[in-house]
Amino acid sequence: MGAALLAVGRDGNVAVAFDLEDSGPLAGRLERVRQFYDLGVRTMLPSYNNRNAAGGGCLDEVDEGLTAYGRALAGSAQSADADRVAPVGVGYAFAASPCSLLSRG
Repeated sequence: MGAALLAVGRDGNVAVAFDLEDSGPLAGRLERVRQFYDLGVRTMLPSYNNRNAAGGGCLDEVDEGLTAYGRALAGSAQSADADRVAPVGVGYAFAASPCSLLSRG
């Protein structure tokens, strides 16, 4: 993905990226990772400002990390060939994932 993105700018084209800033739209259903991926979502934060079902948020006073659901979510993102899990909770996601969560491009 990285090389393709660089080529877009070099060729004078415009790229659009779809992301979820919170895993709330999944409604706790891991199978929806694949559905959103198929719709073009390539970046998803497990949580953002405040704690949710996946884990703690960046504005929470106490960093509680990922929940069991959040760890399962990190694994689901990998099995869907998702490109990346964004920075909030990424340390916990690394620990939960069986492989790299960084872009392969």
